[in-house]
Amino acid sequence: MKKKALIFLVFVLVLTVVFAGCKKKDEPVEEPNTPLVQQPVEEAEENEKKAIMDGFNELISKDPHVLDIKEYIHENIAKLGPLEVSTMVDNLEAALKKGLDGLRTEIGSIDKDNELIELVGQDLFLKEAMIDDIRNAELKELVTKAYNGHYKLMSTEGMIEPVIDYISLLQYGDKLTDEWREYIELMAEDSDSPPYLDGSLLISFDELGQRIINLESYMNRYISGPRHEELVDIYEERLTAFMKGLPNSPLAAYDNNIIFENIYKAYESFGANEGLVSTGFVYDYMAAIRDNGMKVDSNILRLADEYIEEAVRIMKEFK
Repeated sequence: MKKKALIFLVFVLVLTVVFAGCKKKDEPVEEPNTPLVQQPVEEAEENEKKAIMDGFNELISKDPHVLDIKEYIHENIAKLGPLEVSTMVDNLEAALKKGLDGLRTEIGSIDKDNELIELVGQDLFLKEAMIDDIRNAELKELVTKAYNGHYKLMSTEGMIEPVIDYISLLQYGDKLTDEWREYIELMAEDSDSPPYLDGSLLISFDELGQRIINLESYMNRYISGPRHEELVDIYEERLTAFMKGLPNSPLAAYDNNIIFENIYKAYESFGANEGLVSTGFVYDYMAAIRDNGMKVDSNILRLADEYIEEAVRIMKEFK
């Protein structure tokens, strides 16, 4: 009996080993975690940096697609310092602006059925997740390429408008100079949340005032900034909306021209910030409205034009 039991035990052990071996063969073999290829964490020597930038300048001279610029930046960014990376992002942004008209035309020529407007619906932007729902294969490819190339699509006045996705450019922030990083952050706020659209204010007057302050403060810190003239144009546009209102977001009631309470309070908060050109003019403007019986009439709006013109002149002289 003991001998039979011993034989049976050996038989069971053999079967266990065999089955275990079979099970291991059936299970998928897990490959070891392969670490991603790490880019150099130290900057390259000056001669290598120069060679990289020479290659970049040669690429730019050929009027490349933004995806080619993006690829070149990603391949070399770890080897470069803030000055070189900022130069690259400067050129990338310029290429993105240049490509807007062509992208708009291309979308219009392909999207005959207005698929994109249908997908966006009541949203402001075409969400990236919506791209999978585009039925037109050619259109889907174009939109995918656009989103990969730092663009996004916005709905405005019943049309699809391509805009630069500055939020996506923040990925370069750690390698930019303070001036360029702050510029991208400034533009990213508007890229993510436009202050107004189709003649209507999309944010509060208080928030609009804060964005004017942020914009002027940036221009004061970087007087000779690379985008100073363009920023002055944005400054003028915003100050005009703040001091004169918008077609669908007026400053005062239509029946009696009395300024809305929230607008006047926004002016009070804005004017309390000292040391800025815009806040000084808005403070004086608020006083004029008060002296005019809280009415925003044609005389007050003419005064707004004078203040805006003078504020813009001063900001241009900073350059």
